[in-house]
Amino acid sequence: MSTLGHQYDNSLVSNAFGFLRLPMNFQPYDSDADWVITGVPFDMATSGRAGGRHGPAAIRQVSTNLAWEHNRFPWNFDMRE
Repeated sequence: MSTLGHQYDNSLVSNAFGFLRLPMNFQPYDSDADWVITGVPFDMATSGRAGGRHGPAAIRQVSTNLAWEHNRFPWNFDMRE
């Protein structure tokens, strides 16, 4: 695992994902976070089409690409703030 600026560049294949490359917090009650994003894998809401349980992990994986957008375009905001 190499560093990207001051953050670790996690592999898109082998490591745990945090939303927008933010660090994962395993102590939620000790955090001073104002908001949280929780992915709940749930397959019972669809009939005949299994796979809804993979949605939260896919959103976290794709969000790693959004963390790079400030390098491509001169946005005036940071999606992680």
